[in-house]
Amino acid sequence: MVLLKTDFKKPLGRVSYHVPCHLRVQNMGQKTREMFELVPQTQVNTVERCAGHDGTWGVKKEYFDDSMKIGKPVFRQMAGTEPDYVSSDCAIAGRHIKQGIADSGLDRGNAEKSHPLTLIRMAYGCEGRDAANRHQQEVGDGCHYRRKPDVPEQYAKARKDFRAKVLATRRTGRFQLGEHITLVFEDEFTMRYQIQEMLRVERIFEEEGIRDELDTYNPLIPDGSNWKATMLNRVPQRRGAQACAGEIDRNRGPRLDRDRGSYAGVRNCRRRPGA
Repeated sequence: MVLLKTDFKKPLGRVSYHVPCHLRVQNMGQKTREMFELVPQTQVNTVERCAGHDGTWGVKKEYFDDSMKIGKPVFRQMAGTEPDYVSSDCAIAGRHIKQGIADSGLDRGNAEKSHPLTLIRMAYGCEGRDAANRHQQEVGDGCHYRRKPDVPEQYAKARKDFRAKVLATRRTGRFQLGEHITLVFEDEFTMRYQIQEMLRVERIFEEEGIRDELDTYNPLIPDGSNWKATMLNRVPQRRGAQACAGEIDRNRGPRLDRDRGSYAGVRNCRRRPGA
C-alpha cells in the first residue's frame, strides 16, 4: 500500500530547515527533514537550536535585542549554506530567522522564507505561480479578497452568524494604545465582513460598484509582511482627535520600536461621536 506519493515534480535546491523547540520536545523525530530529503536534487541543512523568539517575548521592545542575540548562532548556521529557502515548522521562528539573517548581513543569496508545507506543495508541482493565481482568484489569497461577494439578499441569510464570528475574532485582535486609542487588527475575514456590510447598506449590486469596494478594502488586508489595523480614536475633543491623528500620520503609524523604525500601519481612522 502506498502511503506517500513521491512523484515530486520540482527540486527545491538548498533548504535550510530549522527545528523549533516545541517540535523537538515532542520527541517524534525530524519528520519534516525526512520529507525534504525525499525530494530529488534537494540539499537540507538542518539546524536544531532555539532561535530566540519564544512566542510574544521576542517581539517585545525590551526583549527584542536579547532575542536576536540568542538567535545569532541559528542565523549563522541557517545562512551558512547560502540556501535558496529558509524554512521552519514554526512560522514566527521562520520570520525571526529571516530577519536575523538580513540584519546580520548574512543573506548573500537572498534566500526566500517559506513554510515547509509550501515547499512540499512546490515540490509536487501544485504551487506554481499560475496555479496559485488561479486559486487566489477563486477563494482569496489571505492578502486580497478576490471572490465575488454575496449580493445583499444572499448575505442577509447568513449575516447573523457571520457577524457573531467576526465580532468574536475582533475581540481577540484588540490592542490598547494609551488612554484613548485602540487598534483592531484586521485580516481577510474581517475585511470580508466590511465589504459585505457596505454592499448591504449601500444596496450595491452592479459589478462596477462591487469592484470599487474590493479595491477600497483589499489594501487593508495584511500581506504576511505587515500588520493592518483599524484605529478607534476616543479623544473627547475634536481638536484633540485631529491633532492626535495628524501626529500618527506624520509618524506613519504608532511606533513599536523607535530605534529600529518599525511600526504598525494604521489604515482606517474612526471617531466615535460622544466618546
